[in-house]
Amino acid sequence: MKKFLLFPLIFAMGIALFSISSCLKEDESDLGCGEEFDTEIKVTLTVRLVTFYPNGSPYSGPIHFNIKKKYCDGTISGNYSEDITSDWTGHAFVQRIYQYVFKNSGDRILISYLLPTPGDYTEMKDLSLCIDEHKQLCSTTPAIAIESNSFNSYELIITRLIPINPKVPSEPVNPFPADSSDCASLLPVLQWECDAEPGDSMVYDVWIRTWNYSNNHLVAEGISENYFNYEESFFELNENSIYEWWVVAKNNYNIIARSKTWIFETEPGGETFTDDRDGRCYMITHAAGMTWFAENLRYKSPQSWWYNNYYTIESNLKGRLYTWDAAKFACPSGWHLPSDEEWSRLEKSLGMPAYEADSGTNWRGTLEGNKLKSTDWYGSDEIGFNALPAGIGHFNDNGGITFYYDISEVNWWTSTISEDPFPGAWVRELEVGEDGIYRGTKDDGKYALSVRCVKD
Repeated sequence: MKKFLLFPLIFAMGIALFSISSCLKEDESDLGCGEEFDTEIKVTLTVRLVTFYPNGSPYSGPIHFNIKKKYCDGTISGNYSEDITSDWTGHAFVQRIYQYVFKNSGDRILISYLLPTPGDYTEMKDLSLCIDEHKQLCSTTPAIAIESNSFNSYELIITRLIPINPKVPSEPVNPFPADSSDCASLLPVLQWECDAEPGDSMVYDVWIRTWNYSNNHLVAEGISENYFNYEESFFELNENSIYEWWVVAKNNYNIIARSKTWIFETEPGGETFTDDRDGRCYMITHAAGMTWFAENLRYKSPQSWWYNNYYTIESNLKGRLYTWDAAKFACPSGWHLPSDEEWSRLEKSLGMPAYEADSGTNWRGTLEGNKLKSTDWYGSDEIGFNALPAGIGHFNDNGGITFYYDISEVNWWTSTISEDPFPGAWVRELEVGEDGIYRGTKDDGKYALSVRCVKD
């Protein structure tokens, strides 16, 4: 079914709609009887209300709806009332399906509704429906759009403006946990800031959902404080998971302001290290007598980029990509970029023969790469290394950077420069469809790769 009521048109035309419809006489339906129809005309109606303030803000709140049939002789029948609520877009759907019979061209269907506003009620009335010369439902009110679904079945879309100029609440900002933060508690106290106009009372709805899932959960509704203790929530948070959340603020005019969607990652549940430079938290693992980051580095240093030079929720999983010069100094104090020899020690601890680990090139080993891959990348992750595909950056001749392979491979720099005949820095690579570990070199001035840190 065609939907043509777009927000910009509503705002542009709304004032005209209101002024025109308000000029209709309340007793417009008392025109007397006209042509008697040969056969009764039965109509089926569904109703959608779209309500805005003159400044374009949608009305979100309760509506008392009334519909009735007025015959040309003044007789009233089929008088129904229903309490409904418009959503944050200003739309409200009347649940009941109405059926009425027209016998005369002077018969009318009359619609009105009430909206509570501060200290008063705003009544929307003078909404009238009739049957035209083509025996089709029509409206004497410009505010009503009629869409025919099938024979004598119609949807009414009623667009009105509330004749007051309300204050618009400010957008909730400054969340805690901070946007894109990690290692958040499983029972956080969610906080935000929202400025209210003098005399306004604000209430808040708090929504949350697991990243990559469509189900939204309303964990707090109509609270007056600008915080919510998650201990009171029915929706449980899991370890090492990413969540999106947002806050909807509503003032006493029932006008809402929605925050941006914020994200946080919960604590992993195992051993962690927090980087004092930016507060980022990393899982760590122990292997071959060394302590390794179990995640790619995310510290924002010069000559480092998110994949595609753009932050997304997945950026927390992939980490940043660094030039080799930046990678040498990117790890936090007490940690360093691992050498080629340290990578070889790790590989031997996973079962790779020494002759391959110490001097082999290209793809080596059998299942050692699989043992490093996260279970989310179809690996066994035997030591908790949690490797995920992260892609690479490649510098063009004109100095620009292009990104590749974000869903198929991960490459890590080592701190070791290769001698001839393989100039460049030694790297390690894991790839989709390969269970071993690649050892080779990349031009240290041409690529941006991932970084793992090893404790000093």
